[in-house]
Amino acid sequence: SNGNAAASGANAKTIGTTGELTPAGATTNTWAGGAVTNQGKLNHNAGTTDIQAAFTNSGRVTVNAGQLTLSGGGASSGELDVTGTNSEIAITHGFSLASGAKVNGKIRLTGGILNALGTLDVNGLLLEGGSVTGSQTFQGLLSWLGGDFNNLDVTTLAGGTTFNITSGSDHAFDGHSFI
Repeated sequence: SNGNAAASGANAKTIGTTGELTPAGATTNTWAGGAVTNQGKLNHNAGTTDIQAAFTNSGRVTVNAGQLTLSGGGASSGELDVTGTNSEIAITHGFSLASGAKVNGKIRLTGGILNALGTLDVNGLLLEGGSVTGSQTFQGLLSWLGGDFNNLDVTTLAGGTTFNITSGSDHAFDGHSFI
């Protein structure tokens, strides 16, 4: 059905390792309250969803259409995959990408701190705001439009990686090393 949905309350919400959740229709969803954990598959096919609770992903998140916003912080060691035209995942608050995480498609960091650790497979990561911390190896394609790398960490760009530095904004990396 079409309409709005809200998942709230203090209790945790979990999609298990064999589970799959696909919100139906062109909906506006807000998930707040207890932490949200995805160990299986979360498919976003239409509308907008804002996960305002801490979100932990060790499975696969696929955005085929619409927008998924992660505004409650969290972490991913799994896959974040945007396949739809004009679709995106927006990260607006502190978030961590652990070694082995995969990011594919239009994934936007617009605010907060992105703690990126280890080897990360990126293909379409857009750094538009906020700060990137941690020592990481990026492999794939990413673009730095805004925000900063102001820390004493190290970013390694694996062979074949494209790292676009664009826009008229300042690109601050005080103390940070790029290899």
